[in-house]
Amino acid sequence: MKEKLQVHSDAWPEEEKQELCSKVHELLAARKDSITINDIAFRPLEKADIQEVRDLHREWFPISYDYRYYEATTTDPNSVALGAFYVKKGRRARTLLVGAILARLQFDDSVADAINQRGICYKLARALNCFRKPDIILYIMTFGVADELRRLGIGSELLKRCVEAGRAKVPKCKGVSLHVIEHNHTAIAFYKKQGYRQLQYNKDYYHIKGKVHSSYIFGKLFEDKESKEE
Repeated sequence: MKEKLQVHSDAWPEEEKQELCSKVHELLAARKDSITINDIAFRPLEKADIQEVRDLHREWFPISYDYRYYEATTTDPNSVALGAFYVKKGRRARTLLVGAILARLQFDDSVADAINQRGICYKLARALNCFRKPDIILYIMTFGVADELRRLGIGSELLKRCVEAGRAKVPKCKGVSLHVIEHNHTAIAFYKKQGYRQLQYNKDYYHIKGKVHSSYIFGKLFEDKESKEE
């Protein structure tokens, strides 16, 4: 009897069943134990990748996104959309999308405020300075790796390349921020290992199928000449 493929994502509430959508799992099943990070290629996501990205997102996240969300991230100059692809060699050579990260550059002072513990006096003085533009940060919207290929370093490499791409677009980018649903302990541990700090707790941030779930904001400032406080 053919083994039934299972998918697991800690972003989902425990009581919710995850739907297996992507074709990549069946194609990986016979060779997942032999794949290493050296078999993975990284490149910007393109319009042709959108359907497979959507299928993987339906497995990874309990929140659905429409086609326009994915299309915007692959065309907007202020967005970063990267994919990790397993390069399957042999008679039926092909590339399989096994990971993706979508992010956008946006104005946001809250990361530096939280990390530097800026008080109300600093924030008031900044608000009165109408000539000052807010910080630009890279906000990670969604990020995931196929369950079979986790712990190979694919996620770390995707995150690193995403940050590099964001800073290449806007060299004065100050840092990175993201939300993590409170029960996703795997993601929390991952970001802490990458040097990200827990900045804020947002009660009842996510509304998923009639239930509310809180979240954490994690962030990180870039320590270089462009971003250090004077």
